[in-house]
Amino acid sequence: MIGASALFLNSTFPTSAGAEEAGPDVLVNMSALAPSLWLAVPAFGLCMFGSWATARRLQNRKYRQSTRLLQRRFDKEIRLLDSAIDQHSIVSIADRDGNFIKVNKNFEDAFGYSNDDLAGQSISVLYDMAEDGTDMADVTGNADPQCSFSEVHHAVSSGKVWSGEQTLRRANGELIYVMSTVLPHFDDDGNHVQTVSLRSDITQKRTSEIQRQLTRMLDELQDEVFLYEVDTLNISYLNKSALARCDWTVEDVVGKTIADTSRGFSIPAFRQHVAPLMDGSRDVVSIETRHEKGPVEVKTRIFTDPSGKKVFLSVLRDTSERKELQVVKMDTMARVSHELRTPLTSIKGALRLIQSGVAGKLTPELQGMIDIAARNSDRLLLMVDDILILEKMNANKAKFEMQKTNLKAFLQDAVSINQGFGDELGVRFVMDDVPGQPMISGNSDRLMQVMTNLMSNAAKYSPKGTDVRVGIEDKDDNWRVYVTDFGPGVPESARATIFDSFTQFAAADGTTRSGTGLGLQICRKIVDLHDGRISFRSEPGKQTTFYFDLPKLSTPPDLVVVSTANQARSAQTGRSTEKSDLVRKA
Repeated sequence: MIGASALFLNSTFPTSAGAEEAGPDVLVNMSALAPSLWLAVPAFGLCMFGSWATARRLQNRKYRQSTRLLQRRFDKEIRLLDSAIDQHSIVSIADRDGNFIKVNKNFEDAFGYSNDDLAGQSISVLYDMAEDGTDMADVTGNADPQCSFSEVHHAVSSGKVWSGEQTLRRANGELIYVMSTVLPHFDDDGNHVQTVSLRSDITQKRTSEIQRQLTRMLDELQDEVFLYEVDTLNISYLNKSALARCDWTVEDVVGKTIADTSRGFSIPAFRQHVAPLMDGSRDVVSIETRHEKGPVEVKTRIFTDPSGKKVFLSVLRDTSERKELQVVKMDTMARVSHELRTPLTSIKGALRLIQSGVAGKLTPELQGMIDIAARNSDRLLLMVDDILILEKMNANKAKFEMQKTNLKAFLQDAVSINQGFGDELGVRFVMDDVPGQPMISGNSDRLMQVMTNLMSNAAKYSPKGTDVRVGIEDKDDNWRVYVTDFGPGVPESARATIFDSFTQFAAADGTTRSGTGLGLQICRKIVDLHDGRISFRSEPGKQTTFYFDLPKLSTPPDLVVVSTANQARSAQTGRSTEKSDLVRKA
């Protein structure tokens, strides 16, 4: 159309030279064409506008097509990004108050919660919180206080993006280490409406790092370290010293339990030994026993590993050298005691005769001196007897004739025998109710020696006017005999050595009572020879309970068991004796 108009104009308007040559006739024709020319100008404009409109429509159509293409591409990329984040990150969305709105599948798998479990709950359930709702970041192992829930929530509420490492709790209570990025979302008016948290699980990395550091330290210890699960007793770690004792390599540990570390290991006895750890009454339990490679001392406590799982931590120490020194010490003391016993007996007899007035009436001053000498001779003779008894037990020379014994009647006798000593100290022995008819196979004389020692110790450590309670408890396969006083208690520093020879300690009130330091060692030896176990629990300033467990009677009542040296050795190792000397009662 534009080309046609140009042609029309070119043909209607000749050049000036042509016009001059055309003469008057031509001019007359051009005047006649003037109306057509004025019509051509608007037509030309309309043609131009139509062309522009057409081009504009084509351009808009192309723009819309490009926009739709870009939008589809953008949406695809967003979906791809969302899918990547959802598949590889632990995602949770919370409202402005920190309450869960939605979590993804990775979150459910990592923390053990479902969307339904968390709906409306505060994110603080992932953190360790005190009963009053305050943060306990130090309990979770967070070195940085910014990891606490309140600090993170405050940061995002202020419009800041928070990023860092956190130690959180799974639904089952185990720890999980995560790297977190927490992003706040605000509406057009600047109001905080949601919080999006993106996390990645770094537990394995952190645990491996901690485990490597712990392993490097423990491997250098001379003491043997055993880590094993509380429930299954499966071993998770042995240090180099422990591996050497078991003659294992690191690969050999896989699939082993703590019971595999010794041929004489008894799982029921072990469970009984660690019972105070499980009920929280003790932080650590200790036992001396005999391994195939020699005598050992084992201290066990409950430990939380880097993953938050509860495990037993046992530290075993070879006591061969210490035992050798104790044997030398006891041999020396025994030889001296043998030499001292005869003259001491003579001295004691002479003093008793003087006290009785055989040598004539004594002045009050001399009588007081004789009484002091008599009491000290009694004490020296008692110490000599204790040393000789202990020497026999250590040498496995002590033979106990075991008979059917009713512990209820035995306990009544113990209260009656020891009440006089309690009266001197202003303490009353009270017997608690006894369940049923508790029967054991034991030596009453030796067990009475144990009761007398425990009851006299309780009386010495009890305030005047208080009671010392004695009784019996049913403990599955055992009867537990206990003595409870309400004195100052046993200090923490003395608990590990309280059953050692020549051990005397100041009670929690700082006062040391008189004694030979051998009584509890003798008690333990006697209980060991009965295949039993002696221990204690103490709350300083409140009460202390010493107790010993004895197996319930399983031997037919018409048999008497005579303990042999082989039985004594088996009792020390914690193993039951398969064969015992049985003799008919007369």
